[in-house]
Amino acid sequence: MFQKIEKQFEIESIGFYYDRVFSKDHDFKGERHDFIELVYVCEGSAQIVENENIYTLNNGDFVLHAPMEFHRIKSAADTAPHVYNLSIMVSGAFPTQLFDGVYHLSREQQTKYMECLHLAEQFLIPQDTDAYLGQQVAGGLTSFLLNLCQKTHKSDSFFIDSGALLYRKLAKSMQVAVDENLTLESLARKNYISVSYVKKLFRTYANVTPKEFYDELRVKEAMDQLQNGRSVTEIARKMNFSSPNFFCAFFKRHTGVTPSAYKKRHGFDV
Repeated sequence: MFQKIEKQFEIESIGFYYDRVFSKDHDFKGERHDFIELVYVCEGSAQIVENENIYTLNNGDFVLHAPMEFHRIKSAADTAPHVYNLSIMVSGAFPTQLFDGVYHLSREQQTKYMECLHLAEQFLIPQDTDAYLGQQVAGGLTSFLLNLCQKTHKSDSFFIDSGALLYRKLAKSMQVAVDENLTLESLARKNYISVSYVKKLFRTYANVTPKEFYDELRVKEAMDQLQNGRSVTEIARKMNFSSPNFFCAFFKRHTGVTPSAYKKRHGFDV
């Protein structure tokens, strides 16, 4: 008797492979994008910000950035960290628990992942004509990620100081108030601190302004609402924009496309 295998997710494409040794003062501003990014620190230490969370990654630590999740990386502990980045696009039900925290890889897992990276590097060379290499890369990464779900312990890697804790509180407040058109003044007032200190915290930990951070949260929320079939008018009302036209202008300013074009591009009902 054959038991049917229910495929949960599939890696459809691979790109943006980087093997880099950062300088001790490296500090990347931060970004969001619509693909999954895999980050592995094989030597040294790096500090990573993911939305409201701040982590320190050391040798053998691994993290996945979810699509449209704000993230930033900089060198830490006066080291020049050696970092591997790989980006993937997937379809299906990707295990979202993998986005939660930092994983410390065993020796076996480190070896397995490095094998995947070397195959990915070969696959991304344009003149390589091996028809099966892409399948090898996708299969190896899928096996590695499924193993990660079951056999890896999370690293105790939260970066904690008073400023980081307050930054985390502010970022969470923004997430809760993503529909409210929150002002910087009201955010500062609710947390009994000055506007200038709010700006300083976001510059220190996220290297963006509070408005940039909050606007990106609102863009992601709008994208989710569009994917769920809400109309422009419904989203504008729900997210407290002054009008549908103002919402459309806001969305296009941050994404480069109108809400209707975004839905069409991604195959959602217009």
